[in-house]
Amino acid sequence: MTDQLREWIEKELTIQDPSEILEEVKEKTKKLIRITKDGNFTVILHDTTDKDTCYLCFVARAYAFKAGYVPSDEMKNEDLKSLVKINPPSVDTHIMELRNEGIIDQVQMGVHKVNYLRLSATLDTLLAKIGEDNAP
Repeated sequence: MTDQLREWIEKELTIQDPSEILEEVKEKTKKLIRITKDGNFTVILHDTTDKDTCYLCFVARAYAFKAGYVPSDEMKNEDLKSLVKINPPSVDTHIMELRNEGIIDQVQMGVHKVNYLRLSATLDTLLAKIGEDNAP
């Protein structure tokens, strides 16, 4: 590989920090969630599915981490169960589905985080599903 190609790859294709992606999708995210300084979140639109709410929890965690509200963008399954008002066995099912779809990543057993590379497309899908016109 030439030095010129290597430099182009680094400049044009390489994500140095997930903050770059969070910056790109901030307006989409603003239509879906709000976060608090203690790391909690709320979904603005109430017509999201339980599975989508679980996903948005991981998105909220990423923003809370970047804001310095929480120590990591990773979340334990138990923490997710305490943040969302969904039957705990269903949360486990949704986590498995989100992981199988590749939109969250397993960091270790029982710990996950959002897949930053799939964030924009996934938020687009969510907004289309709920009707972006209905978003604030």
